[in-house]
Amino acid sequence: MPYLILGFLLGLSSCAPKPAIFRAFSDGTMSWWSLNLYADSSFDMHLGGGDFEGQYRILGDTILLRYPEGMEADNRPSAFLIDREHSAVVSVRWNSGGNRWQRDDVFWMRILEDGTQR
Repeated sequence: MPYLILGFLLGLSSCAPKPAIFRAFSDGTMSWWSLNLYADSSFDMHLGGGDFEGQYRILGDTILLRYPEGMEADNRPSAFLIDREHSAVVSVRWNSGGNRWQRDDVFWMRILEDGTQR
């Protein structure tokens, strides 16, 4: 019986949501967007009618997103610029002609929590 209770408690703890170290949200007129980053380098994101997840990496003030294989990022942002001065993140795209990241401001979210600063 004690093993049954222990197993039940362990099962409940594995169902608990993992805490986000970075959260951003925007409530647009037609839909809402959200971005959550986790300590294990995973992310989940809601853009309009779609939910996405994958892995992220932070380089300076840029969040690079990597989607699972087979999920091309054509209509999804591949990176966000963290604008801590204005407490926001904005989507950016790689400008292959200029070999640099360029703001596209398609997706804009207010930072709710930022535990990524060192």
